Amino acid sequence: MKQVYYFWNIQQELLISKLNENLERIIQAYYKRAYAIGEFHNMEFVEVLNPDKTILFYSLALLLDNKKLISDVIKLTTKGEKNAINQDEFLNLLFQWFDSDYPVLGKGTFFASSYIYIDVWISVVEKNDKNHAIELLHEKLGSWYKSQKYEFWYNSHLDMENRTSYVGYWCFEAAMLVYLLDLDDSSLHKYVYYPKDIVTWIRSVKPIKAVFESE
Repeated sequence: MKQVYYFWNIQQELLISKLNENLERIIQAYYKRAYAIGEFHNMEFVEVLNPDKTILFYSLALLLDNKKLISDVIKLTTKGEKNAINQDEFLNLLFQWFDSDYPVLGKGTFFASSYIYIDVWISVVEKNDKNHAIELLHEKLGSWYKSQKYEFWYNSHLDMENRTSYVGYWCFEAAMLVYLLDLDDSSLHKYVYYPKDIVTWIRSVKPIKAVFESE
C-alpha cells in the first residue's frame, strides 16, 4: 500500500511540474507579444491579457503555488501599474489577495464572465454563507462547458486527429475559489470539468484558511 501511495505522489509531482512548465511557456509567449506590440506603438510594454484569460491563468498559477507566475499574470493585465483603470472588480479582489498594497479599483465593474465568481466571493467573505457559495458553483459547473462554445478549443476532442489543442476541459476558476474560500468541494466532484485533484494537491502542500478568517 505504501508503494502505491509513493507512486501516486511521484505521478502527482510530475504532473504539477509539467503544468508549471506549460504555463510558464504560455506566459512567456504573452510577454513576447506584449513587448512586440509595445515596440510597434512606441511603447515599452502593453497589456495583452483580457479579463477572462487573466482569471484563468491567475487561477492555475495560484493552484500550482507559483507566485512568480501570479505576478507575471498581473503585470500582463495591468502593465505593472497598480492604478490601472477600467479594472474588473473580481480581478481587483484577486490582485489585492496576492498583494495587500494593491489599491481598491473597479468597484461594480465587470468586463469578464466573472459575475458568478464575485457572487461566490461575496457569499463567503461578506455573508459567511458557504452553502450558497457551493450552490453557485454547482450552477456554474453545470453549464460551464456550454458557456465555452466560442473558445477555439471547444469540441476539440471530436477531432483529435487533426487538432492538437485538446488536453482536457477544466474549470480552474472554480477550483481556485474552492481553495481560497476553504469550501467543502465533495459535492462538486461529480462534475467532469472540476479539477478536484489539483485542489487536493494544493491543500496538501499549502493548507489555507478562508480569506475572511484572521491568520
